[in-house]
Amino acid sequence: MISNKYHKLKSFGEIHPGQVLREYLDANGWSQTDLALRTGIASKTINGICNGNTPITPRTALTLEKVFRRPAHFWLNLQRLYDEEIA
Repeated sequence: MISNKYHKLKSFGEIHPGQVLREYLDANGWSQTDLALRTGIASKTINGICNGNTPITPRTALTLEKVFRRPAHFWLNLQRLYDEEIA
């Protein structure tokens, strides 16, 4: 039998990591432009991630790790789960 934990992770894969990023922005009271200035990531890239059109790359994950103090593997796992779900 599959545990409930697996079901929660599986359904979480339906969420693009950009949605989680938007929640982090809201929690900090930051705009996408604020994040671009803090990270050096292009505003276009941040907007693409937030809108679900651009994936989080390892380089982006490392940058987000520094800003939000969430490990890079957190962001990469969100992307992996999403990619698996849409595949």
